[in-house]
Amino acid sequence: MRVAIEPELEACREHARQAEDVPTFQWSTVMLARRLSVRSEWNQARRLLEEVREEARDAPSWHQLATIDLNQGDYAGARQKFATAMEIRKAIGDRAGEANTLHQLATIDLKQGDYAAAREKFATSLQIKQAIGDRGGEADTLHQLASIDLKQGDYAAAREQFATSLQIKQAIGDRGGEADTLHQLATIDLNQGEYAAAREQFATALQIRQAIGDRGGEANTWYQLGHVAYASGRGKDAVRLMAVAFLISNTIGHNDAKTIAENFATLCGMLGIDQAQRRAILEEAALDYQKDRGQALFERAFGGDVPGRSE
Repeated sequence: MRVAIEPELEACREHARQAEDVPTFQWSTVMLARRLSVRSEWNQARRLLEEVREEARDAPSWHQLATIDLNQGDYAGARQKFATAMEIRKAIGDRAGEANTLHQLATIDLKQGDYAAAREKFATSLQIKQAIGDRGGEADTLHQLASIDLKQGDYAAAREQFATSLQIKQAIGDRGGEADTLHQLATIDLNQGEYAAAREQFATALQIRQAIGDRGGEANTWYQLGHVAYASGRGKDAVRLMAVAFLISNTIGHNDAKTIAENFATLCGMLGIDQAQRRAILEEAALDYQKDRGQALFERAFGGDVPGRSE
């Protein structure tokens, strides 16, 4: 799915290239790369950004390249590029950009399990965002602070901050952010054994992610739906749902692809599914997904209980 603005950005970018208008070429490149990244087309986004000469790159270009590294699991590369973006942003007094880069550096800390460092950076980022009235950024950072609470098992605190984040995201129309937070609220439900509530919120997150083309988020939600199915005593359905996550994550080069693959293999082993059967399941899942983007697989696993869809 290509939104209407992309052809205009591509035309603007090509015109700027021919005119040797570096600022406009770089701006249009970053805008296109952001749109590609939303759809998890990270390699294509990187190729575009790398057409900007390194010595000419501005903070948004470095930030976007770092974000791609982060999503593909190259945390060292991401830290280095975010640091370069931060240096430029501080030099020009870009407070909003500084807050965004702090947020991403904190996200790396969170992914690497350094929760204290992550909290500190997120807190600083949040202060700046609240001071400059960045409601969307505030919601994103509240979401990440809640994610730390979730990682540390403080579900009550996590729910509270996720709920605040969700309220802001819905108010400003941030559909992608809404899906992210619904996914995390569903994760709490899953961890607390509330499988029906988890299934419902994961399903709503999945619908949004499919609608906006967020392939990385979609893979994560299929993966978690597999956990819901397994916890609900539906082992074979869990394998099929995780197979979809496996296929999507490998197709897009998701940073969680290795974890998803390992857990898919572990689950197959636990259920006595051999290599030949595993290949057959993956092939079947691919065909089922092509038909209706997984709706039939979901209905097979959960009896057709899909929020927002009629029987």
